[in-house]
Amino acid sequence: RCIRDRWEGAGKLWVGVFAAGPAGAGWRADVGMFMPFTPDGREEIRVTSPADPLDVTGADGPGGTGRRLLAVTACPTGIAHTYMAAEKLVQAAQALGHRIKVETQGSIGAENVLSDNDVDEADAVIVAADKDVDLSRFAGKRVLVTGVAEGIHQPVRLIERALAAPVYAGAGGGVV
Repeated sequence: RCIRDRWEGAGKLWVGVFAAGPAGAGWRADVGMFMPFTPDGREEIRVTSPADPLDVTGADGPGGTGRRLLAVTACPTGIAHTYMAAEKLVQAAQALGHRIKVETQGSIGAENVLSDNDVDEADAVIVAADKDVDLSRFAGKRVLVTGVAEGIHQPVRLIERALAAPVYAGAGGGVV
């Protein structure tokens, strides 16, 4: 049963909040995003959910130059833009031959949370968020902090900038 929905971006994205559960069981809320997706010129409907993992562990790019990237996406409402930015960053990283794992901080909490091991192995971190994100876990890594809209509209540029970003030294330390 859809209990709340709306169109985002001039009809380009439909966001619905659904509640479902078997008789006698507790209700479960979920958010679904339905996006027209036209990579080859024909329109399809693509369904995504915050429960879908956004971890791409594809092969390295040409000549083994693929890098390991991390990203955190978040917006104040955490319904649409958080997941749109995550998907665009995954698509851009794949196209560039990089590996990426994206943590989303949406309306239902943090999903696909980055582990210490993920951070240790990362070459760069992108934080595309319009709310506060704790950066302390990224000390010693190249970190680029920007708004969530840039993650949606300029994901390739963000990846390139992150790989050239200064190394974050931690709270009070700025960059190395």
